[in-house]
Amino acid sequence: MNRINTAVVLIATLAGLGLAGCNNRQQDAIAVFKSRNAGLVVDEKGDVTELSLFNTRTTDADMVHARHFTKLNTLYVGSEIGDNGLSHIKGLTNLKLIDCTFNTIITDAGVAHLQGLVQLEGISLEDTQVTDKALEYLKQMKSLQGLTLADTGITDAGLTHIRHLTKLERLGLSTTNITDDGLAHLNGLVNLIGLTMATTNITDEGLKHLEPLKKLQVLDVSKTKVTDEGVAYLKKTFPGCRINFR
Repeated sequence: MNRINTAVVLIATLAGLGLAGCNNRQQDAIAVFKSRNAGLVVDEKGDVTELSLFNTRTTDADMVHARHFTKLNTLYVGSEIGDNGLSHIKGLTNLKLIDCTFNTIITDAGVAHLQGLVQLEGISLEDTQVTDKALEYLKQMKSLQGLTLADTGITDAGLTHIRHLTKLERLGLSTTNITDDGLAHLNGLVNLIGLTMATTNITDEGLKHLEPLKKLQVLDVSKTKVTDEGVAYLKKTFPGCRINFR
């Protein structure tokens, strides 16, 4: 065998060993998460594409194994994973959805680990400990279509960071500290079809900022300071929109 053929064989062998090593690491990682009762979805090639940690015994330390799921596109974080756990997923650039709903220990520091995942299309931070600082880490995520921030410490100042996320179709702001002033930062989100602002301090005065959002199909202003007159204005402005009030 000449030198060229020998080199080709060697490269192919090394590549095969590397692939085998990757597969072995992923299988080891699968075993770890299965032992924690995690839910996994595996594609036809054996790659993990979805990982659910809701109601599991998974810890931050276990999350180091998640970095081997390079094809992962959906992650349900669950309630036991904290900021340190999220540090292990910052290299998973195929992620499209991260759901941290009802996780009461994730803070702005955890969201900082996500800022490089600019291909994300959906993020839920509902009922986490995040504040306006977290939204600063999301401002470059131009592919975001869904963002849920209900039951967090978000204020008007935080909304300035998402005003350029023009692909957003659904935005959840219920039970936050937003006011009429904050709604001014939403008027450029012209692709919104769903906007929830229940249990906030918005009033009739702030509704005028929503007028450019002609695609709205669902708008929730229940348990706010919006009056019957404000609802009448919304119905006139968005005739095809379902408005939740009271």
